[in-house]
Amino acid sequence: MAKYSQEFKLEVVQYYLSGFGRHQVSHKFGIHHSDVAKWVANYNNHGAEGLSRKNTNTVYTPEFKFKVIQSVLEQGL
Repeated sequence: MAKYSQEFKLEVVQYYLSGFGRHQVSHKFGIHHSDVAKWVANYNNHGAEGLSRKNTNTVYTPEFKFKVIQSVLEQGL
């Protein structure tokens, strides 16, 4: 799955909002029309912030992991 920048998504949404249909927009930008619909909905619901990438992978430091393990062992969980 391709990752698109917030700026690119905003450009697509603005082009759509200027009066072009989803299929026209998707053809011009080389993306699937469902992406256009999703980005427009996110923009309408949350503004430009709705187009930003979401971090789905949380990275924990080794120190944090160690503290969690210690806590689990001490509490007998």
